[in-house]
Amino acid sequence: AHSEEQAQLTEDSEYHYHPREPALAPLAVELHALDELGSAREREAIVMQCESIEKKSFPKLESMSDFMRSEIKGRARTLLVALLPREADSGSTVVAGYLLFERAALVAHILKLCVAEPMRRRGVGRLLMEAAAQRARAPVRGRASAAARPVSAMTLHVDPDRAGAVALYEKMGFREVSRRLDYYCVGRHAACMELDLSPC
Repeated sequence: AHSEEQAQLTEDSEYHYHPREPALAPLAVELHALDELGSAREREAIVMQCESIEKKSFPKLESMSDFMRSEIKGRARTLLVALLPREADSGSTVVAGYLLFERAALVAHILKLCVAEPMRRRGVGRLLMEAAAQRARAPVRGRASAAARPVSAMTLHVDPDRAGAVALYEKMGFREVSRRLDYYCVGRHAACMELDLSPC
């Protein structure tokens, strides 16, 4: 089990984006929810890649690589993965990025967003965010609970000093609604951002 502080740190929807670096050509990826993929072997290989990307992308205290499997199995949680198209001569699956979100009543919360370093600045993070918003807007089939209904808002936490991440979220329509002081550690706060998903 991880500490309460670590639990808070998993709710960090960081996106490694550097606004001063030129954007590269968009990357063609296939988006899937992990639990919708047919093969248990393929799902295991994808989770292992996500753990590796997580470990390389975040400092230890901000990484959920050691407890990712328990995090993604949480109730009403969905792990979206961006996969590179398979080569005709290779059966291997390559993960470009992933996003973990949780539905609760009328709100969906982004718990984690991460893109593998070689794939960054190519639109993968934005595609994952858009896919999460689309899924959150739709009711969950076969469930009668409140978490199955379409949500009216999507929320996330981000370090306000990560200007690139904040710029991406603002471009997608997120707005800062509050601050959580000392969220990551003493003196390091989190901006709480929200996207309105209610029907126009």
